[in-house]
Amino acid sequence: MSGTRWLALAFFLAFLTIGTIIVVIAAETS
Repeated sequence: MSGTRWLALAFFLAFLTIGTIIVVIAAETS
């Protein structure tokens, strides 16, 4: 099964999304 690949992709997308949100919040508050 390729479950590990999808799990890694999901973690990567979540990390990227959270990182983008943090950058946006930091830009908004500065």
